Amino acid sequence: MQHGVASDPTLSRTKSVRRAACGHGKAVLFQETARGNEGMALFLVRCRG
Repeated sequence: MQHGVASDPTLSRTKSVRRAACGHGKAVLFQETARGNEGMALFLVRCRG
């Protein structure tokens, strides 16, 4: 995974996902090619603040 994705303004964001451990709900979404697969993987990266 690439560093800095949480601060990338070109990526989609959501507030509809709640993390059970802390209740935080802001995340960045992006897709990358899945390793060993021909498909794509969707990643949600938690944003702080």
